[in-house]
Amino acid sequence: MEEQTIVALDAGRSAMKAIAYANGIKTETVIPSIVAPWESISDDAQAEKAEIETVEVFGRKYFCGETARIVSGTSMMTGLDDNWHTTKEYRALCLAAIKKLVHMGVPGLTNPLVIVGTPAKLFQAHRAKHQEVTAQTINGTVRAISQPMGAYFSYLLDDRGVPHRDRLFRKNGSKRSWGIIEIGHFTTDFVLIREGAPIDNSFRSCEGMSVASDRLMQILTNKGYNNQTPLKCATSLVTGTVSLRGEDVSVSAEVNEAAGYVAERILTMAINTFSAVREDLDGFLIGGGGASLIFPHLQGSLHNAVLLENPRMAVAEGYIKFGTSAILRATRAQKLMVEANG
Repeated sequence: MEEQTIVALDAGRSAMKAIAYANGIKTETVIPSIVAPWESISDDAQAEKAEIETVEVFGRKYFCGETARIVSGTSMMTGLDDNWHTTKEYRALCLAAIKKLVHMGVPGLTNPLVIVGTPAKLFQAHRAKHQEVTAQTINGTVRAISQPMGAYFSYLLDDRGVPHRDRLFRKNGSKRSWGIIEIGHFTTDFVLIREGAPIDNSFRSCEGMSVASDRLMQILTNKGYNNQTPLKCATSLVTGTVSLRGEDVSVSAEVNEAAGYVAERILTMAINTFSAVREDLDGFLIGGGGASLIFPHLQGSLHNAVLLENPRMAVAEGYIKFGTSAILRATRAQKLMVEANG
C-alpha cells in the first residue's frame, strides 16, 4: 500500500518553496512570488513553456513565477501585507506549485497531506482561515503550523519524522530549549521552544528582508545606480551584484550595509523576545531565505547560534518532517487500535 503523499508549501513573499515527499522520494521546486494576469503569447515555444506556470483562479487565468516576471515585466512581488494568505495571488501560487510538481512526475497529488505555515504573530488569528483557503484551492488534507516551527522541525526530526535524541535531550536527560529565528522576506518570526514545547505567548514577528531590499535600493540610487526596483534589489541581496548594461557589477559592500541595517532590528527583537530565558537556552536555530545573509551579523551576539542546513528550504523541509511524523503517529495509533480490538 502506498503512503499518502506529503506536500510542504512555504508560501513566502519572495518565493513559493514547495517540497513533495512520495514513496520515499523528495521533489522540490521554487517559484518566485510573482503573479500577473494571463495574456496571449504568439511564440509557440514560449507559450508552451508558459503553460506550466499558468493557472486559473475564480475563472480568471494568471501567469506565475518567472513567466509572470518575463511576460508582464512586473517589478513587484506579491503579498507584502498581513492578509497575504487570503488573496488570489496566494491561491494562484499554490496551484502553480502543485501543477509544477505534477509536471515533475510526483504521484499522489489528488489527495495529499498538505502542510502550510503562518507567520508567528498571526498564527492564532489566521490559522483556521489559512487552512480553509488552502483547502478550497487545492485537493487534500491541509494542516497549518507556524512558520518558525518548520525551522525547528527541520533540525529536530530525522527523515522518518522521529526526533534526533541528542537534539531533544541534554546529556543529563532534561529536554533542550531553543530560540527559533526564521528570517523571511516580509517578516522575521520568533518562537521559544522551552524543554521541547513551543510557548504560544513567545510568538513574535518583526521586519524581514523586504526592509533590506528597500534599504539597498536607497543606497544604490544614492550612488547613481538608477532604475532599481524592489524585485531587482531582492535579487541583488542574493547575488551581491547588479546588472548594468549587460555586465554584472559587484555591490557586495552595499549589500552588507543593507543586511546590517535589518540585522540590527532582528537582533533587537530577538533580545526582547528571549531576554527572560536567554541563559536557559541551549542556543538559537536560524533559518529562512534571509538567514545566510543575516547570520554573520547575529552569531557574535547569540550564543550557540546554528545556521540550519539549506536555510532557504529549511522551513519547507520541516513541514515535510512534521507531516511524516503525523502520518507515523496515526499509523501507530491505528495499529494499536486494531491490536486492542483483537
